[in-house]
Amino acid sequence: MEDTVNFLRLIQLIYRALRVVLPWIGRIIMFMVNLIMTSLLSFWGGVPQKTEQIANEWLDRAVANGVPTAWDRQMYFTFRVVAFAMIVVGWVILSFITIWIVHLIF
Repeated sequence: MEDTVNFLRLIQLIYRALRVVLPWIGRIIMFMVNLIMTSLLSFWGGVPQKTEQIANEWLDRAVANGVPTAWDRQMYFTFRVVAFAMIVVGWVILSFITIWIVHLIF
């Protein structure tokens, strides 16, 4: 009887842990998909144009959420640097995925 209770407690603990962890895993996966898609789209749209587009979108969101417009210039250039870093990191991730797939095939 005690083994059954311990097993049920274990199942309950696993269920609670999954309820806490799964949303974070989902968010991480969605962030990675967004990062990779941004990198892929920069191939066709051009890196400078894509970084400007992303920086402008982030700046618009920041201003809409109440960030003072006195910092627009500094935030714009910071957002451009972060957007460029996002694109480069996406390229690195894509190259690792490509190497992994080629290694699996051959």
